[in-house]
Amino acid sequence: VRLHLAKEDSRVLNQGLKPVLHDEIMPSILISAGIDLEEQQRHLHVDMCSMGLHMTDTQEGKLLQRANTLQWRIDAWAKVQLLYMPSVSILRACYDTAEAIAPEEYPLWLPSSLGPSVSIESELYQYKWQLRCAQARDALHAICQGLCCHSYLLKYKDRYLTGQGANTRAWNAVSSIQAKIDAAHVRYNAAHNAIINIAPRINNIRWQVEFCLLDTNDVRSMSDLLDGETQGTKSISWIWKMRGAATSEEDCEGSLEAMRIEWCKARERAMRWAEEVELLKEEMRRILQYLEWEAALW
Repeated sequence: VRLHLAKEDSRVLNQGLKPVLHDEIMPSILISAGIDLEEQQRHLHVDMCSMGLHMTDTQEGKLLQRANTLQWRIDAWAKVQLLYMPSVSILRACYDTAEAIAPEEYPLWLPSSLGPSVSIESELYQYKWQLRCAQARDALHAICQGLCCHSYLLKYKDRYLTGQGANTRAWNAVSSIQAKIDAAHVRYNAAHNAIINIAPRINNIRWQVEFCLLDTNDVRSMSDLLDGETQGTKSISWIWKMRGAATSEEDCEGSLEAMRIEWCKARERAMRWAEEVELLKEEMRRILQYLEWEAALW
């Protein structure tokens, strides 16, 4: 998506279709950088919450350095934002006059977070829409890949690892993958909320077919069961059936292969259960026939 937007910006510059407000930053780059800053804010917030109250001086110093760097990037980005979105200056003035806000909580006022009363160029909504859709697909891809790695590590640990040291390292690896899955889940929800806000403004009504609401129960591997489900009644989460499950041809082949394997397992179970039903009926028929023979013998 970013390559497509870069080519579109190049075409606009070469043909001189629109005036250039900044020498280095185009509107698509502005929105893309804003989404990256939003992601950095989430990471910083999670890291600060995970440290707790008893962090060391080194940890606190690193967090403060990250916060200062993020604040500097937000200030630089906000100056360029006013060129393309001058109406944001009114909203930003209210926050600038208030008390100091931590950089991880500072509002960026991206197009998806603006109300209908704030007017901006329609192309910014289009850029935001394309980037948010790509972000949602990437998040789905990251979730699916993380779930595959999570399932593989658990099976590998149970089958091959013994001893406290090996199991501790394995659990640390599993916890790291689970943290990445949770981060991708949060990233998808943020993109989904932005898509909900932008869709009415660009008259897009078909987005719900591809981007569904992602609940906690939806983030599960193909073999996981929900409460009350059995092997015969379970259903695969929708994340494995969507476009975001594979972002390249190689990933597509891997995802399709996983779906084929799961389908073959389900087919094998269905055929085995059907065979068991036939065997049970034949067994009952023979029992009745034997009892009739015993009755005739008596």
